[in-house]
Amino acid sequence: MQKKDGRQRRLFRGSIAGMGTNFLLFLIKFFIGNASGSIAVIADSFNNLSDMGSSLVTLIGFQMAKKPSDEQHPFGHGRLEYISGLVVAFIVLLLGVELAGNAVGKIIHPVPLHFSALTLSLLCLSIPVKLALGLYVRQLGKQVASPAMQAAGRDSLNDVLVTFATVISALFSLVFHVAADGYIGLGVSVFVIFSGIGILRDTTGPLLGQAPPRSLVQEIEKRVLDCPGVTGIHDLLVHNYGPGRFIASAHAEVRADSDILKIHDAIDLAERRVVEELDVLITVHLDPVNTDDALTCKLRDMVAAQLPEIHPELSLHDFRIVCGDTHTNLIFDLTVPRTLKMTDGSIKEELDRRLRRQNPSYFTVITFDRNYL
Repeated sequence: MQKKDGRQRRLFRGSIAGMGTNFLLFLIKFFIGNASGSIAVIADSFNNLSDMGSSLVTLIGFQMAKKPSDEQHPFGHGRLEYISGLVVAFIVLLLGVELAGNAVGKIIHPVPLHFSALTLSLLCLSIPVKLALGLYVRQLGKQVASPAMQAAGRDSLNDVLVTFATVISALFSLVFHVAADGYIGLGVSVFVIFSGIGILRDTTGPLLGQAPPRSLVQEIEKRVLDCPGVTGIHDLLVHNYGPGRFIASAHAEVRADSDILKIHDAIDLAERRVVEELDVLITVHLDPVNTDDALTCKLRDMVAAQLPEIHPELSLHDFRIVCGDTHTNLIFDLTVPRTLKMTDGSIKEELDRRLRRQNPSYFTVITFDRNYL
């Protein structure tokens, strides 16, 4: 609980820092833009204003996301943090489109610009300020595993390039008397739009159910496999209910002749390790596997040897056999990788064809699984 409270405090500080800094930059740049008549500077100022609004929306999302679970939402409200990022993305996109329209107007009807040494100095001074903010917020987002905060940090670093381009526009106007303001403003607006698209992509991924981090999957597998008596793990599923809020389930293969009380106690300890060390709530199901029967092991190895010839990532588990007078049923689960484009029926037909070469009395009963990691 203390860890989660610390995360919320850091997110709060990061959001407040973003709001205050961006509002100050908006005021400075808006003043410079109106004084000079530069659409590029005005576009940059409203970009800072949108960042302030983004920080506010993100802050509200953080506060709502920490709301405890209730009857309608038993897994909590952590995904509201992703939804706040989604709102930020739409704000940025709408702003970019509006700025693009204003920039096109300045290209069609250019006006002279009037920059003073003071206004140009203030514009240049905003670059290191925004750079420091971006680095701070991005690093904070990584430390607390917040996609919304990381997106805000990346957006702030992008703004450094936007302001630099605006300074170039001002220098062109002063030194070469070239009306590049509208074109720079259009470039800034396009940059803002692409930034919004990037934020949209990063926030929709968790909402749509993207795969968990590979490092987390490996750490879960390691702790379950370290459990005495566990010989394998499969059907691992990891669900994301907000930053740092994972719920998982897995099947652990154990010897069929294991002491059920001892192996159950060992699995309980493995579950506790995953919860305490990885902060992942996990449920592990026991799958007894017959490892002593010579015929079962022989047929399992025979089936497993055929799989790489169909696809190198095909794998089987929960293998057992039922022998009869006329045929032998080979019963197992088959994990199909996403890269294999064959249908389940086609995979079974191909595997049956290969096994019938070994013995026409072999029949397969296959449960097809998909790898969701």
